[in-house]
Amino acid sequence: MARRKSAMPPRGLWIPTEFLRLPDTNAVDILILARTASFGKNPCTLSNESFAEVCSCSPKQAQRRIRHLREIGYLINVGADKWHRKLWVNRSKIKQTLDRQAA
Repeated sequence: MARRKSAMPPRGLWIPTEFLRLPDTNAVDILILARTASFGKNPCTLSNESFAEVCSCSPKQAQRRIRHLREIGYLINVGADKWHRKLWVNRSKIKQTLDRQAA
């Protein structure tokens, strides 16, 4: 029997431990990184409103935090037009930051 896809949102969110050790981030940043990473090999296409729901903040605050994460290099915008953005977590930048922090 084929499994039916549920319209319900995910019940939990996996937060990689390296996200918790990043400098210059707050709880909203970590949730945005984790939700973006949850898309796996696909780019994240969530709206500011969707990020706001996950982070329990306003869409404007989500937009500001996404901009901050892009400016410090933890998120990459990989192709967007005026209405759609596609985000990836820049794991190499995160690894580089954590290596530098450990040294």
